[in-house]
Amino acid sequence: MATASSPQEQLSHLLECTICLDKFKRPKVLPCGHTYCTACLQSHINSKLIQNGKRQASFPCPVCRASTTPPDPTTDADKWAELFPVISMAASLLELKVEKRCDLCVKRNKETPAVSYCRECKISMCVLCQEYHDDISACSKGNILNLNSGNNLNDIPPNLAFIEICSKHLNERIKFFCKDHNTMCCSTCGFLEHRKCETIVTLDEMIASVDISVKSKDVEKNLKKCQSNLKQVASVVTGNIDTLNKDKAAITKQIRSLITRVSNKLRWLEIDLDYIMDSRQKSGTFNLQFQKTKADSLITDIETDLIQLDLAMTHGSEVKQMIMLHKLNQNQERYCHTVSEFHKGCRGVKMTINVDKTFQDMINKLCTLGEINMTRTKVTLYSLPTGKAPV
Repeated sequence: MATASSPQEQLSHLLECTICLDKFKRPKVLPCGHTYCTACLQSHINSKLIQNGKRQASFPCPVCRASTTPPDPTTDADKWAELFPVISMAASLLELKVEKRCDLCVKRNKETPAVSYCRECKISMCVLCQEYHDDISACSKGNILNLNSGNNLNDIPPNLAFIEICSKHLNERIKFFCKDHNTMCCSTCGFLEHRKCETIVTLDEMIASVDISVKSKDVEKNLKKCQSNLKQVASVVTGNIDTLNKDKAAITKQIRSLITRVSNKLRWLEIDLDYIMDSRQKSGTFNLQFQKTKADSLITDIETDLIQLDLAMTHGSEVKQMIMLHKLNQNQERYCHTVSEFHKGCRGVKMTINVDKTFQDMINKLCTLGEINMTRTKVTLYSLPTGKAPV
């Protein structure tokens, strides 16, 4: 069983590129939310650019496989990765792993240790410069990160900055919620796609009308229920694999017992039957293992969602919390649909052999030792979370 990781370990994990498995180098974020090094992303794009002899206008995300179109498809494909926005938060976190100097003092040729960082202005500040900054800047206090006491890494809400970015307009932030379409949007989306919608509210208005704490618990409850169901599916699949292996061993023993009573001329029948049995068992195991791998992948996705939910609720602003809840609520719908499909297709598997009834008395006349059958039985899993809980 996986143990809970510390905030430091969670941060380290969130700062790693899933392609090169190293710390981010110039991190770029895709509309789906996954982040990669610029060079790693470009290498992936190049590998997917030509498919079936045809040049593609999009590419799949390396993690979730979501089809991704660059902001400007007319740009040379060798520069597509550069078009995606930089995750300034990730870049800032990487810089914060070493001691920072006050950026404003550095400009005046002074070396003063930084005690805070403004995520909106993207500058590090000493005590005095922060006081000036607080007096003249319109930045909210929630954007000021305290670097003192060695706790800067634990105080950072990792991987939350990109949540406010519109997936369609990467240079704009999400500001509105369309109740007609149950979707969040930026100003451009609102003007282009929701002009005729009757009910569009700002995120501040939405936050005022929603109990985020209650919604967070609902989303967490349903996500955990989906996760529990997926773990059941994984357990059933694992049990089926064990059953197939045990059945194969039992049938093999039965066949060997029968073979001792036949002449050498039936030896090829034994080999033929062994081949059929192995093929069925391998085929069944392959299919079951595929189901288990898919279930394990979704379990990991949900664990990641739960970590992000906890971080958002602990460190994020209400806007980030609301956006995170909406995102996870949509993920929950996909998880529920996948689990539902698992339920429909999840069956117990058992392999048996039907021994020829005349075998005992007519050994010399036999043309087969038996048949290898695969039977499926319905298994009962716990009830699924039904419907969605709109934010």
